[in-house]
Amino acid sequence: MSHHNFKKPVNALRRAQELYNAGTLKGKQFAIEILQSVLNNRRHKQWTATHEDLIKLYLKICVDLRNKNHAKDGLYSYRTLCQRENPRSLEIVVNYLIDLSEQKCEEARVLAGDKLKMSELDAGEGENAGENIILSAVNSQGTSRMNKELVVPWIKFMWEAYRSVLEVTKNNKSLIEVYQNTCVRAYKFCSTYERTLEFRKLNDMIKKHLQDSIKYYDKDRESGKKHSLIELDADYFELHLDTRFIGLETATEMKQWNQAYQIVEEIYSIMAKIDRPIKPQMMAAYYKSLSDMFLVSKSYLFHAYAWLKFYHLNEKNNQSLDENELTRMASALTLSALAVPVVKRHDSVSSWSNDEADKKKRMAALLGYTFNPNRDTLLEQITSMGLLEHCEPWVQELFSLLEKEFCPHDLVSNVVKHLDHMKQENSFSEYCSGIEELLIIRLCQQLSKVCVFFFVFLFCFSFFDFIIFFFFFFFFFFRHQILATLATHRRPSLFLLLLLHEFANEFQGRHIIGAV
Repeated sequence: MSHHNFKKPVNALRRAQELYNAGTLKGKQFAIEILQSVLNNRRHKQWTATHEDLIKLYLKICVDLRNKNHAKDGLYSYRTLCQRENPRSLEIVVNYLIDLSEQKCEEARVLAGDKLKMSELDAGEGENAGENIILSAVNSQGTSRMNKELVVPWIKFMWEAYRSVLEVTKNNKSLIEVYQNTCVRAYKFCSTYERTLEFRKLNDMIKKHLQDSIKYYDKDRESGKKHSLIELDADYFELHLDTRFIGLETATEMKQWNQAYQIVEEIYSIMAKIDRPIKPQMMAAYYKSLSDMFLVSKSYLFHAYAWLKFYHLNEKNNQSLDENELTRMASALTLSALAVPVVKRHDSVSSWSNDEADKKKRMAALLGYTFNPNRDTLLEQITSMGLLEHCEPWVQELFSLLEKEFCPHDLVSNVVKHLDHMKQENSFSEYCSGIEELLIIRLCQQLSKVCVFFFVFLFCFSFFDFIIFFFFFFFFFFRHQILATLATHRRPSLFLLLLLHEFANEFQGRHIIGAV
């Protein structure tokens, strides 16, 4: 068409601006054609400031029309034009596109009102797309459906804008900062609008981009190419590491624990490629996220070891940490160690099946351990390093009751009062169930020792003397007259049944049956 043949970009920009100001759909489409012809014209290979204004108008029209394909094509054309002469201009342009998309999406969100929850929005993708369409068709709340139709298209376009920018700026050392900043903004978008599907796609995309950059770099080295678009040094990997930590924080906030675990494995592999020490703040955030994931997955042993790593880093490097915070962290570490199950086959990695053993070894490797972690080793570390001295007094007493002292008669009552205190503390309440199970096991172990003592008396004394001793002991131990009466009448079967019943009543009265 004749109106596409512009010798100067400024003339094309002026004409496109006139068509855009007309405000018609057809005028905007003609404006896009004019601007696209200039961007793709081989005569205009030299970048000028006019090209930046031209691409901004082009992207503005694309946003108004929600035309993701034209926007992506325009970004590719502009990257070819300016990446060598002025890469800073490309950063300005992609930020302009994202800012404009976020502004439109926020305006649609405001129009929809505060009653529209982000979790209710569905872009019609995923496994339940057909079900969502049927439900929306029979939905009686017409206003809510209209609000979704207003917001969802802009959310989809904004996601496509992020994806296009990441594809345009990937694997280029001059655009690495633009790429990382876009990743951060994309993670914030997923968190703000609760987009779990896009969050998974974003993680897969970033992971693939890093793998491609390593592959292309190796190919360039093998071919002897001196000037590569990427340079895999420590700074490059640290930028990716910063992005992964933001993704890990977002996954924890969104409670996407499977994605969080995958990001942790990526962080571990990236740290192995960096030939200098990682910042202590990063490592502290890494171990804190690991402890949260292991707690959710009920891997209490690795949760306690992650807490141990986190405590050491803060004690050594966090100068702003006061004594009260350090005491609370030491108390949480000790309680997490006590909550680890005592059953040996759940403690040792070598005792699991092959698949589970491989999984546990990977989890141990994420914490930096090459040995098989177990509960006994953890408690020995806590004791030998003097961490109990930094705990709160009631935690020290609880540790002594469950791990050192022998008091079967008062064990339940002494431990239950500490459990009641833990349930009132939000940071300690998650360890109550584990410690309740430990209490039952310790009580059974101590009572079994008492029973062994009785059998010794059975063989050393006459049967009548043993019954008398048995009667007086349980009379003072349980303080129940009916037990004494049955014992003196020598009815062992009924006596044993009632004894078990009294054991159950004794535990139930102290809120222990619920832990079983």
